[in-house]
Amino acid sequence: NPIPYQSIAYNGNRLSHYCANQGKCFITREILDMDNIHCHHITPRKHGGKDDYGNLILISENVHILLHAKRSETIKKYLLLVKPTESQLAKINKYREFLNLEKIEM
Repeated sequence: NPIPYQSIAYNGNRLSHYCANQGKCFITREILDMDNIHCHHITPRKHGGKDDYGNLILISENVHILLHAKRSETIKKYLLLVKPTESQLAKINKYREFLNLEKIEM
């Protein structure tokens, strides 16, 4: 299911991550269905991030929204939906740090 407007590297690495993680979200380990797969750049493109395998993780849509969320209402809503464990929240905060976003506290 390639994304037409993305690079060959992005699509190839996205598929490689899906296989390597057995179709599971990198953060929550939940099974991802085709409508719920989001590919996140660890170092954002606007900060020079590339489509390399090491700069991508596959996550669920809700986790992706939570990674990028800035408004407290949005963070609260998606914390309730994702219900991250302490270790999952630590991973979320690790990737939020790359985006220069505040740490989420429970």
